[in-house]
Amino acid sequence: MADKPFQTKIKTITKLIENGVKTEKELLALNFDSALQIEGITMQDIGVISQLQKHTKDLYTYLSGGGDNNDGAK
Repeated sequence: MADKPFQTKIKTITKLIENGVKTEKELLALNFDSALQIEGITMQDIGVISQLQKHTKDLYTYLSGGGDNNDGAK
């Protein structure tokens, strides 16, 4: 099975962020039924979510802004 195009992955991540999924913990907590409850999620998005769940670490939180409680100021 070919890897999904980068734009498809970004669109799926954008849908997740817009629907409040902003940390890897929240991403990993999504199951099939809860993912389908997200507005605009397609079966193609479910495939991307599955791959994200397999490969995610702290990168997802960083990219989504979900860990921005500290703005870097000291």
